[in-house]
Amino acid sequence: GHRILQYFVEIGNWIDWTCIIMAVSGTHAIATFQGNMYDRGRVGLFCASQWLRLMYSFRALNWCGPRLMPILYAVKDTGAFLAIVLCCIMSALHAYYILAARDGRSPIYEAFLQIARLGLLGDFDLHDFEGVDTVFMPGGERRGERDPVWEPEDPEPSDRYILSHLIFFFVGAVVTVILMNILIGILSANYDLYEDIGRELFLRERANLIRNYWGRIRAWERLCPWFMRRKAKVAADAEFATYLWFAVREEGHEASSRSVRSDTGLKLRALEEHQQMQFQEL
Repeated sequence: GHRILQYFVEIGNWIDWTCIIMAVSGTHAIATFQGNMYDRGRVGLFCASQWLRLMYSFRALNWCGPRLMPILYAVKDTGAFLAIVLCCIMSALHAYYILAARDGRSPIYEAFLQIARLGLLGDFDLHDFEGVDTVFMPGGERRGERDPVWEPEDPEPSDRYILSHLIFFFVGAVVTVILMNILIGILSANYDLYEDIGRELFLRERANLIRNYWGRIRAWERLCPWFMRRKAKVAADAEFATYLWFAVREEGHEASSRSVRSDTGLKLRALEEHQQMQFQEL
């Protein structure tokens, strides 16, 4: 029971099953392609998932793994902060939806687009945010043309003017300015933290991949013993065949440090040792 629960908790398993489902759906869409938007959407999702899967597989390669793992761990550690951002966006979205400023086919999605544009991207149009359209009035004629030139004019304020502007200032100040800048700082701090142990994270992930691959081989051996006849060679000594041996550096080395924080710490430590040696000589 505990192993089954641990299997469903791991994010990597969810990613694998999602890729498998998209692969099956995309392959079926390619085999029975009719040119409609449904088939095009399935094929598009399949192609996008394969590119992302290719990028995720780089974590086991020596030239990319130590650089990729700090990025993944830095994004993973921002989960709590992203929950705070989501709550702020949902509060503004709920209030904006109650104003009924959007009356299209999907008012909820249109309201979400307005809040997401303002909060996450900093893109907005106050008249569109209020739910009123810009009015074009004839403002004169061009030289040599009889057709009038239509010039935009600001529409009259609606009954949603005050409340929509309050939501606008709330989202713009809290989400766009404060939370987005804090998010950049948190990502930078987390990446600087995990960049120091990027090599360790890479080796740990590679060991997990080896364990998962070996577990799959053992599972196939138990399920289909007639299919898996060949057995892997094991070492003569049972102790070496059971454990995974590895070496760890006792102290950090200047050549292995990549972040500004670790590099500064090593230099300060070397400076303190140099000063202590001078004090002892005095």
